[in-house]
Amino acid sequence: MYKQLVLILFIAATFLSAKVVLADAGQFKLDSIMAKRGDAGAQFSVAIAYEDGVGTGKDITQAFDWYSKAAKQGHAGAQYKMGTFYEQGRVVKKDTKAAMEWYKQAADNGSRQAKQRMSALSASGQQAQQEATARAEQERQAAAAKEKARKEEAAKAKSKKSATKVAVVAPPPPKPKAKPKAKPKAAPKRVDIPDIMDVVMNNSWKTGSMAADYLPSASTRCAQAGNEVICFSDERARIISGKKVTYTTKATLNNFKRDGTFRVSYVYNAVKLAPTNVRGSDKDAHGLRAQEGWQEPQIVVSCQTTDKKNLYCNKGSTRFHYVR
Repeated sequence: MYKQLVLILFIAATFLSAKVVLADAGQFKLDSIMAKRGDAGAQFSVAIAYEDGVGTGKDITQAFDWYSKAAKQGHAGAQYKMGTFYEQGRVVKKDTKAAMEWYKQAADNGSRQAKQRMSALSASGQQAQQEATARAEQERQAAAAKEKARKEEAAKAKSKKSATKVAVVAPPPPKPKAKPKAKPKAAPKRVDIPDIMDVVMNNSWKTGSMAADYLPSASTRCAQAGNEVICFSDERARIISGKKVTYTTKATLNNFKRDGTFRVSYVYNAVKLAPTNVRGSDKDAHGLRAQEGWQEPQIVVSCQTTDKKNLYCNKGSTRFHYVR
């Protein structure tokens, strides 16, 4: 009986693992389609997948190429990642100047992480310059002391040639005092990401008994990318106009502010339509349609949380209430 139970648990774990791998591969395929169409958010997601090996094999060169495409379209997260590639010398030759240029573009687009790296690189550059100046001064003093010693030795040798004069041995020249190294400037204090991102990211949001589609929840997988949060939902289903619509959701959360407001951009992908005897609603409040495929354009809603337990999102005149 015990062996049968272990076997059943092993088969279940293998099935669930395979399901997750297939879901990741399916999401990667969908992102690749949108990325090739020029969607910067999808290009960034494809780059993450290649870098981490989620839904596809790891390929750092491909990751760099897709980050580059998204960055050139002004995607702050991709611009920050380009800075890290140049700073660390991954795929491309290490180039601090190029890294600073990418970090500046990302910072101008609101990336706090990019601002931090710019400050750290600037402090590191100033320290290196001070150390180089100190080394040059030490070398100059050592050369001057060596030349002084040479002249004194020449003077002593000349005095020894005279038999009537008593040679005077000059005391050895004092050793030059090494100039103390300049103390490196303290690195700037890290600026924490506002609490609002942590509150949204680290909770499971739902409305009634249903998990949220486009927020971190029990049915979504979310990852932080710079100043954005990218979420992908599991397959879910709703009844719309007499059809059962099976769909997934891709959402981007950004523009987090200290007053608790942020923005969500999401797009539905209807993977299957099936007839049903249940009529359901003719129009979905969140914007899902009984139409197969990616339902562009994306939908944008404004959200806000004030007490860290309740979250409200507005889609036009419709307001949705979520709790954690």
